Amino acid sequence: MNALKLESHAPPDYYPPMSLDVFMRETGLTAATLWRYRKKGWLRTENISGRHYVTRAEIQNFNNRLRAGEFAGEPTNPTPRKESVAGAAPEI
Repeated sequence: MNALKLESHAPPDYYPPMSLDVFMRETGLTAATLWRYRKKGWLRTENISGRHYVTRAEIQNFNNRLRAGEFAGEPTNPTPRKESVAGAAPEI
């Protein structure tokens, strides 16, 4: 029973890195979303033998930044496309 208590208070680097596939399953994020997060520098991954892994410390860092509102922003709404009428004269 003491082993469980010690592990729950262990530093994040105590645990091995989590593969990106497992991280996707546990969080419910898609591959495209994680690709965007990595591209923007929001989530750092480690490349080990061609596979991407996320450390527990990086997950903790990401969650702390998320709670602080660092990623908050206004949603972008696409503007409606103007329909052109067939045969109409172009505007000059």
